[in-house]
Amino acid sequence: MQCEHVRLHLPEHVLGLLTPEESRQVEVHLAECSRCTAEYRAYLEAIGALALMAPQVAPRPQVKEALLARVAGRQASATSRIRSWLIRLLAPSPRWALAGLALVTLILFFSNLTLWARLQRLERAQTTSPFQVVILQGTERLPQAEGVLLFEPSNHYAVLVAKNLPTPEAGRAYQLWLIRPDGQRVSGAVFSVTPSSPWVTVIVESPEPLEHFPAFGITLEPTGGSPRPTGPKVMGGSIDF
Repeated sequence: MQCEHVRLHLPEHVLGLLTPEESRQVEVHLAECSRCTAEYRAYLEAIGALALMAPQVAPRPQVKEALLARVAGRQASATSRIRSWLIRLLAPSPRWALAGLALVTLILFFSNLTLWARLQRLERAQTTSPFQVVILQGTERLPQAEGVLLFEPSNHYAVLVAKNLPTPEAGRAYQLWLIRPDGQRVSGAVFSVTPSSPWVTVIVESPEPLEHFPAFGITLEPTGGSPRPTGPKVMGGSIDF
C-alpha cells in the first residue's frame, strides 16, 4: 500500500472496520513508514480521549430520585429487549463496540454544538485530561459547517472532524491554518471532501507544538494549498483560556 492509500484508511483501521486482509496490509505499511505511524497514533489518541470528554456532574437529589422513579416504572420486557439488542450488536467483535461508541459520540456532539462548547468549558475546569478540544464553527459563507479539533497541546498532530462542508469546485480545496498570537498563519492540512459523506476526518500536522497556536481557521484555496490564506474563510475557532 502507498502512503496516500493507507492514510485514507487509517480511521477505519483504528475503528476495526477493515477486512482482515486490508488491516494486514495497513500494518505492514505502518511497520515501515514513520509518518503514517505518527498519524495512526494521533487517531488512537483521539479515540482514547473520547472517554475523557464527558464531564462528571453530580445530579441534584430530586433529579436523581425522579429519574430512578421513572426508570423503575418502565416495563421489564422493554428493558430486556433493549439489553438483548445491545448484546447482539456489540458481542460479535469488540472492534464494532468501539466503532459504535465513536459513532454515538460524534452524533451526540454534532446534535448541539452550543451545548457541547459549554460542557467542554466545564470539563476543562473539572478534569486533568491532557487533551484540548477546539470547537470550529462555520462563517456566514458556510453557516451549516461544524467541526471539532482534538489534540494534546505539546504534540505536533491533531485530529479534525468536520461535517457539512460542501465539495469544493474543481481546482479548489480546503486548507486548515494554525494561527499564532500575532496573527501569522501556518498551514496545518490541505484536504477535500466527497459528496458521498457529510463527514470528513483529517490529520493536522504542525511544525511546532500546537500549544503555540491559540486559534484555527479553514479557507478555500487552490488545490495543493497556498503559502498563506488567499480565499474566503469558511470555519474558525479558538481556545477558551
